[in-house]
Amino acid sequence: MTVQEHDRIDQLAVGMDGGLLLAMTEDRTYGSGADADLTEDFRLKLNSYVGAVQSGEVLRMAEKAGIEGIQRIEIVFFSANEPPPTVFEMLNVVNSKLGVQGISARWEPLDIDEITPEVYEQAVVAEASWLLAQATPGWRSARLWVSLIGDWGGGVIRVVCADHTEVDVELPDVVRGLLLGHKQATYEEAGGAWLSGWIDLTGTERYYAKFSWDSLPGWGVTRNQRDFLQELADYPRADYKVPLWMRELLVGC
Repeated sequence: MTVQEHDRIDQLAVGMDGGLLLAMTEDRTYGSGADADLTEDFRLKLNSYVGAVQSGEVLRMAEKAGIEGIQRIEIVFFSANEPPPTVFEMLNVVNSKLGVQGISARWEPLDIDEITPEVYEQAVVAEASWLLAQATPGWRSARLWVSLIGDWGGGVIRVVCADHTEVDVELPDVVRGLLLGHKQATYEEAGGAWLSGWIDLTGTERYYAKFSWDSLPGWGVTRNQRDFLQELADYPRADYKVPLWMRELLVGC
C-alpha cells in the first residue's frame, strides 16, 4: 500500500489501551531517489487524517463500526524503511500542537517479511470494498478475478448490484500492487507462485479466496511466451511443477 490516496482513512482499529488507531502504510522505499514525492504524499495524507479527526468524521466512522467511548486517537505511519527527518518533524508537530486534545502521531517500521498472505488478502478486500462503496453503492456481492504472469497482470471486479444487475469495475493499481505482494508471499520453493485466482466478497470483512498455481482464467490472458519465461525466472519451479500446457507453450524456447 502507499499513501498516494490522500483523502481517505486507510485503516481504523482499537488499540490495546482502548485508544483509536488510524493507520497508514507506505511500502515504497525511502532513499531510492523519490523521497521528495513520498514526503509530499505523506504530508497531504497526514493533513487529511488530522482534518478528518478535527472535523469529527473519524468519530462518526468509529460509531458506524460500533466503536464507542474513544478518549484518545493515535495516527500510526508504517513504512518499509525509516523515513527522512522531514517526516518525523511533521509527526512531532502533530504531537506538540494536538497532544492536549488527545491526538498523537508516530512512526513504526513495516516488517515486510512478517506480512502473511492473509494480511494481503484482507487489505485487498478492504480496498475493493471501499472502491465498490464509491462506484456501486448498495452492492450485494462481488467476485474479484485476477491473473498475474511475469510482467503481465490483469483483473476485474464483477459486481452484483442492489437491483441484481451485474457490472464490471476496473481493478485499481493499489489492488494490483497488493495482489503482487500476495503472490510474492505465497511463493513456494520449487513449486512456483500462483497464476490466477479469485476472491468472493460479501462484505467489508467477509470473503473467500482461491488461487491456482497451474491454471488460467478464461478471460483476458494472452499466452505470450515472453511473459511465461519471465514468470519462471521470477518464481522458479521444479520441472514436474510446470503444467503440460505451459510446457507446450514454451517448446523451442
